[in-house]
Amino acid sequence: MRPCPRCQRPVVYMTPQCVHCGLVFAGPGAAGHDAGMRMLLPVGRTGLSIVAGYVGLGAILIFPLAPVAIILGVLAVRDIQRKPGSHGMGRAIFAIVAGALVSLAVAAILLT
Repeated sequence: MRPCPRCQRPVVYMTPQCVHCGLVFAGPGAAGHDAGMRMLLPVGRTGLSIVAGYVGLGAILIFPLAPVAIILGVLAVRDIQRKPGSHGMGRAIFAIVAGALVSLAVAAILLT
């Protein structure tokens, strides 16, 4: 525990933000709030959204992964909505879109 610099109430050491006054700390634990850091590293993203993003990327090369990418993307979106403050929605949406586009392309090829 450490005191918040603004309100002096105790907060957990690695907490990125004071739960009492809302002050965002610039030290350890604040990387999840930095948009630049989130672009480079999977900081603050749910594990499911990371997996969904990679499966969506893999579905472009290995088309049987497309339905799996859609399912994982939908599960990741639901997971992010249940956990306020978590990130990874872009990866989840990418998995859904990539899976759907690959599925449509495969269906179009098979129907011709």
